[in-house]
Amino acid sequence: SAMASVPSISKRMEYLRILFSLERNYRAQQKVHKNAMTKELDAKLKTALDESRLLILGAQVLFGFAFQGVFQELFRDVSPASRWLQGAALALLCASVGLLIAPSMYHRVACRGQSRHRAIHVAGTLTGWSLLPLTLGLGASAFVVFDVMAGREFGIAVGAALTATGLA
Repeated sequence: SAMASVPSISKRMEYLRILFSLERNYRAQQKVHKNAMTKELDAKLKTALDESRLLILGAQVLFGFAFQGVFQELFRDVSPASRWLQGAALALLCASVGLLIAPSMYHRVACRGQSRHRAIHVAGTLTGWSLLPLTLGLGASAFVVFDVMAGREFGIAVGAALTATGLA
């Protein structure tokens, strides 16, 4: 009766075949799940980098407008303090562009072009931080323009309003 409870070799082989089949199916499902997660990560990273590239274009245009203002005839009428402020505004706008360029460089250099959660985090963080110098730079440039065109009080009001709106 003790021999009757031990499965035969053919039964054991059948159990092993079932076990290996289950293992193969499990591994195949894991591979499909991993591929789906990788595709989702790729899509999120592509979106983050594409949005950063679009913001770069806008920030570069604004930087260009602020930069060309220095070469206008009326700029010689600007007070020395406002000239320094315009220089600071240009530095802030340049910093904003740099922060917007950094995520794609991080992805290429630190992540070796591979999709990683860290790259998405860095892209979102740097893009968010780029808005602060952009807002401050635009507010300072607006002050300089309206200071010359409409007077100091109006320049302060417009520069502060633009900055406050951007920070809100």
